[in-house]
Amino acid sequence: MARRCIPLGVAILAASRCYVVAAQILNDHPMAFPFGSGARVDGFATSQAMAPTPYNTTIKIKARDGTMLNTYLWLPSASPSAKIPAIMERTPYDASKLNGAGPSWVSRGYACIWQDQRGRFGSNGNYSFWRFGSTDAADTIAWVVAQPWSNGKVATMGGSADGIAQYVQGMVPQPNLVSQFVVVATSQLHRTFYQQGAFRESLVVGWLNSIVEPDYVKVLEANEGESSYWDSIDMTSHFGNVHWPAVHVGGWWDIFQQANLDAYDGYRTQGDPSVRDRQYFVMLPTGHCGGGAVKWPNVSWGNSYATHLASALTDAAASPIPPTTPTVPSASDLLPWPLASAPKLVWYVMGPGGLLSKGNFWTSGDDWPTVTTTPYYLTNNNKLDTKPPGAVAPTLLLSDPAIPVPTLGGGNLLLPKCGPQDQSGTDDRVDVLKFTSDRLTENIAITGKLTVNLYVSSNVTDTDFAVKVTDAYPSLGDATPKSMLVQDGIVRMRWREGPMAAKPTPMVSGQVYSIAVELGPTSYVFNTGHQIRVTIASSNFPRFSVNPNTGAPLNAGGPSMVGIHTVWHDAVHLSHVALPVVSLSDMPEL
Repeated sequence: MARRCIPLGVAILAASRCYVVAAQILNDHPMAFPFGSGARVDGFATSQAMAPTPYNTTIKIKARDGTMLNTYLWLPSASPSAKIPAIMERTPYDASKLNGAGPSWVSRGYACIWQDQRGRFGSNGNYSFWRFGSTDAADTIAWVVAQPWSNGKVATMGGSADGIAQYVQGMVPQPNLVSQFVVVATSQLHRTFYQQGAFRESLVVGWLNSIVEPDYVKVLEANEGESSYWDSIDMTSHFGNVHWPAVHVGGWWDIFQQANLDAYDGYRTQGDPSVRDRQYFVMLPTGHCGGGAVKWPNVSWGNSYATHLASALTDAAASPIPPTTPTVPSASDLLPWPLASAPKLVWYVMGPGGLLSKGNFWTSGDDWPTVTTTPYYLTNNNKLDTKPPGAVAPTLLLSDPAIPVPTLGGGNLLLPKCGPQDQSGTDDRVDVLKFTSDRLTENIAITGKLTVNLYVSSNVTDTDFAVKVTDAYPSLGDATPKSMLVQDGIVRMRWREGPMAAKPTPMVSGQVYSIAVELGPTSYVFNTGHQIRVTIASSNFPRFSVNPNTGAPLNAGGPSMVGIHTVWHDAVHLSHVALPVVSLSDMPEL
C-alpha cells in the first residue's frame, strides 16, 4: 500500500509501481518475494535454471456479474501435456508488474494467474475496495480449474493490498484453494482503519491518494460506524470456510499487525480441523515502512525463513507437480527443520538494539509463552509503580485540536518516521501526561498484548485518549535520555463501546469512564537500568485524525473545542498499564 518504495528493515519490498530488493534474500531467491507496501510476493519459490520459454497471454475472465477481469496467464506451453497447479495473485497495483515472476513459477511446474482487481488497470468495473474480492477470486479459481491443463489446485500469494485480497477470499467457500502465503495484511478492514474508533488518517487517506482513488475517502468517512457496508470485507465470522494451510507474515511495527495476528488465530481456532495445525506465523520486528531508529541484528533471517516455509508448504499442498526443470531445489531442504515439525510461531524478540543489550533475537514455539500480567500503576508525582496508589489527586490534561501532538513513529505507511522513534520531543509538552517507573533492577521481558486501563472524565462530549508505552533510557555518550516508543494506541470516546457499535455514544460532562486502550501486541525486553514510561495525550496526528472534541461525525467539518480532561489514578480508580510479562527462558534464542 504505497506509491513509493520504502525499505522494510532489510526485507524485500515492492511499492505500488517499484521494487526494492534486498541482497540477502536475492542471494537465496533470484526473484524472491518482495513484500510490504503494495506487496509482491512474486515467485517466492524460484528455480536456479529456467525451463524453455513458457507460453504467456492476456485474457479476460468474466465475473458472475459480467465484469471482465484482466488476467495474465503463464503456462509451460500453449497446451501443457501434464496436469499442473496454479499460483494466483490479485492486485490493485498493475498485475503486469508480476510478469517477471512468470518464467520462474512455470519452471517449477505451475501455471501463473496474475490479475488486476476490479476497477484497476485492465479490469473493468468500478473500484470498490475489496468488497467484491471474495466472489471475483472464486470466479477466477473456477475458471482455472475448468481448464484442461489444471490439476484442480490453486495456491495464492501476495502481501499488503494483495494479502488483503487473499484474506477476503475466505468470505465464500473456495473448494479448490489449497494454500496461501499472506504477508502483512488485515482481514478486518473496519477495525483496522478505525482503531478503537479513531480514523487512521495518514494510512487511509495517504494510500487512497497514492493509488489515485481519492474519492473513496468520502465513502469510508461516511461509514465511520460498524455497518453492513463492511460485511463483505470482514472475515471475523467466516473463518470456518478455511480448509487450506497458510503461512502468515506480519511485523511488530506493521500497519496491520493486530489484524494479521487475529486472522492467524481465526484460521487456527475456527478453520477446518484438518488445517488448524498447518497454520504458521512469522513475526518480523519491522513494518510496511522503514525509518525506525532502532536497528536490530539478523532481521533478514526471518525473511528468508518465511520464504522457504511458504515455498515448501505450497509445493506440498499443490502436488502432484510434474517436474519441468531438474535443477529446481526443494524448498523443504532449505528449512532449518522438516516441514512436518516446523513451529507454528517464529518471532523476533526486540530490545534496545546494540550488541550488549538484552533482546534482539529470533525465537519460536507452537504457542506464545505463558504470560504473567503485571500492572504498573499511575501514581502521584508522575510515577509508575507496581504498588497501587492511595489517596492521590487526579491529573488534568489539556486538549486543543488546533495544535495536536505530532506523530513520531509507530505503525505507519507513508509518514517519514515509522517504528520505534524517540518521543522526547513530545513527552515534555504541556498537553502530554508522563508517568515513569524507577530504574529497573532486572530485565523485564514482555510478549503479548499491551493494554493501558484508564479512568477518565472530561468537560466535552467527545475526545481522544492517545497512549504510548516507551522505554526510557540514557543514550550512550549523550546526557539527554531517550524515550523510545514500544507501542501506542488510542480510544475515540464516542466509539468507546466497541468496534461493533453502530452509533456513537457521547460522554457526559464530569462522568468518570473506565476505558481500556489497546496498544497492540509486542515482544520486547526492557533492560536493567532502563525505565518504563506511559504517556497520555489527546491526539497523535496525522497517524490518527484530530478529534474536534465536539462529537461531530468524521466528515462533518465545523469548529473545534478546547477540552479539559481528567485522568483519575487513586485507590478507587486504578489506572495502570498491564504488562504481559514472560520469562526469557521461555523464549530460547534460535
